[in-house]
Amino acid sequence: MKKVNSKRFAAAATLAATLSIASAQTNQVAYIPAGSNLSTIKFEGVKMVTLASSAETVPDGRCEIAERSEPGGSMFCAPATAKTFERVYKVTYSYQGHALASDEYNNTHYTFSVYFRPEELSDAERRVLSIRKGGRADVAAMFEWTTSRDVQPSTVIDNSKSIMCQGTYVDGAWARSNVKCQDHVEFKTVAAPSDYVAVAVNLAHRTGVAAAE
Repeated sequence: MKKVNSKRFAAAATLAATLSIASAQTNQVAYIPAGSNLSTIKFEGVKMVTLASSAETVPDGRCEIAERSEPGGSMFCAPATAKTFERVYKVTYSYQGHALASDEYNNTHYTFSVYFRPEELSDAERRVLSIRKGGRADVAAMFEWTTSRDVQPSTVIDNSKSIMCQGTYVDGAWARSNVKCQDHVEFKTVAAPSDYVAVAVNLAHRTGVAAAE
């Protein structure tokens, strides 16, 4: 199996996410782990940021040589680079979730962000954000969020058609109680809730228009 350079993969994933965010439509969606406390979702703020809006592959002979000598690639040879940029509004929310097993500090406070192009906001909304005198509550009221959890296919063991031999561990090795028993495992596809909850953030005035229609 080809090894993956973690730094290069992270850089590529970040770029891909950035491009996806910048090209998103009005209905902005973020995904948070299922099991998070949805009642704690709280508006944190809005600010202007610069994001990449397109990218291009950058062929480099030196990188091709490095790829052959280092299967995992090089963090200095990203597969693509940002080509154009644009200014967008970054809307951030916070929420409480489960602490990660790898987090020694047991942090349960997380944030997520969605992005809006300036033209997606009305003149009045942009004015509120630019003068910053409307107050946090007024700015928060400009946005509304809803949650949903998709059902997706999941592959699980079909216990009715599988044979699991009984046994015990002997000196660290698994030994069957019945030496003639042969394990046989079959799988089936079932519908299961997604591991993530989708949080869709919309402009309040757009939601009202859609409801009226």
